Amino acid sequence: MAQKFEDTLGDDFAKTWNNFIDSGQVWALIIGLGIGWLFGKLLNF
Repeated sequence: MAQKFEDTLGDDFAKTWNNFIDSGQVWALIIGLGIGWLFGKLLNF
């Protein structure tokens, strides 16, 4: 039972991760982090 749960959890994570990459959301995350860091640097006098 524990092995089956672990395999299902791994499969779900893999599907979610692949969808995250394929849909281009990873680029939105990277750009968002970059813009957030830039604004943080500019506004922190």
